[in-house]
Amino acid sequence: MNRIAVLALSLLLLLAGSAAAQTTPPAPHPPAAAQPPAAQELIYSGEATSILGRQVRDPEHRVLGRIVDLLVDDAGQPRAAIIDLGGFMGVGDRHIAVAWRALHFATAAGHGTITLDMTLDQIKATPEFHRPVVPTAPPVVVAAPPHLPAPPEISAPQPPGAPQVQSPAPPRSQISAPENSSSPPQASPSEMPPPALPKQ
Repeated sequence: MNRIAVLALSLLLLLAGSAAAQTTPPAPHPPAAAQPPAAQELIYSGEATSILGRQVRDPEHRVLGRIVDLLVDDAGQPRAAIIDLGGFMGVGDRHIAVAWRALHFATAAGHGTITLDMTLDQIKATPEFHRPVVPTAPPVVVAAPPHLPAPPEISAPQPPGAPQVQSPAPPRSQISAPENSSSPPQASPSEMPPPALPKQ
């Protein structure tokens, strides 16, 4: 009988302890530090505008299409604008990427105009823009005016400690004037005779 009483008492204490543990509220978490609200900046009318959906005109001010997207580089700088050359009710739409440097933005009579340095005939042969879906997709072909210089080539970053490769400059003796130049080629300093000393 003593064993039954001890067993019953143990069971009762065990149940009371688990009930007490369930009713004890968890310790409150310390409140997270409040983040300050975002700073606010003002952009006044005429300082900036949205360009998505805006018309793009050729040099003769004929409408080419509308800007529907922008392509930016890793630094966030615009590289190209995607222009929807239109069609009729979605049929025949064609998206072409054009070089950002070929677009000109001007304000006239209270509204801005966007002009492209090329005509429709010049950009017709550019392949249609398709958004790359995988990192190994082929590069995007961008229409660029033939008379504008291309932007400087961006080289891949070198790992730390890698030797910097530079193309050596040609020796001065190898530099010569162009063949059709009217001035005679000049000798390098090593080929020149020493200066004559004055007679005394």
